[in-house]
Amino acid sequence: MMNPKYEVRESTPPTLEEAQAFVDGYVEMVSLADGSQLLINEEGKLFGKPYNAEATNAAYNAGNNWFGTEDVIVGNAWHLKEKARWV
Repeated sequence: MMNPKYEVRESTPPTLEEAQAFVDGYVEMVSLADGSQLLINEEGKLFGKPYNAEATNAAYNAGNNWFGTEDVIVGNAWHLKEKARWV
């Protein structure tokens, strides 16, 4: 099983099609406490996607301190910051 990807974007937001390709399915946007966003696979847990430690830690460090204790991110995740955020 391959390790999931975690990438940060800061300049331009991805299109829906780009996001779907990156997360390999339906896209769920998770708004984080610091104003940034994570794009993840909406059905990642249903399909048994692997645990993404980098994305889970990023969510925790952004002020969402339930990540890592009560919930985790699985599969590929795009961390959208600044001008790359979806509106």
